Amino acid sequence: MDFLNKHSLKIVAIIVVFIILSKCNSSNNSTIDRDSITKSQLSVDTNDKDVYIFERPVSGFSPYNSYYGKGIYNNSTDNTIEVTAPLNKDIVIMFKDVYSGRMVRNEYIRANTKFSLTGIPYGKYKFFYLYGDDWSSNANFKGGVAKGNFLKDKGVGKSDKYFDCEFEDGYYGTYSLKLQLYTNGNLSTVEGSESDL
Repeated sequence: MDFLNKHSLKIVAIIVVFIILSKCNSSNNSTIDRDSITKSQLSVDTNDKDVYIFERPVSGFSPYNSYYGKGIYNNSTDNTIEVTAPLNKDIVIMFKDVYSGRMVRNEYIRANTKFSLTGIPYGKYKFFYLYGDDWSSNANFKGGVAKGNFLKDKGVGKSDKYFDCEFEDGYYGTYSLKLQLYTNGNLSTVEGSESDL
């Protein structure tokens, strides 16, 4: 009987050690998985703190409301601007009222998707767009006056016209913009900078 108790004790001890080791191993793996969900392990060298790539915002997110103010809506109109983002680049589309100079909307739109901006007030508007890869919610925008920007292959585009679309009082309509990053399209754009925004 003494012999059996000694062997049983050894077997129980081995099982306990095995359970403890497997628990430790699985908790280490879950910590790594949680971290990879919240932010990428890739950091970008900037003058700021480390800047991490975060998950892409959903289409319709307004990243610069803290800088431009909340979007301006007139839901009594049926004025709509439908924007299709380029095939391989996410964008932030912005519409500025040419008379007041106020940015009416700033909307994040994922690559190769269409998003409708509704309730556009009557007026004349010029559009601007920021495009790129690897969005970071803590990267500088306009030299640090706001946060949120692309980290790679980024640029700013704008049309070469004084205004791009007009919604006249008493009328309603829909403008469709299909943004593509290539030459010979049906809308002439010029390269801009964040200071234009």
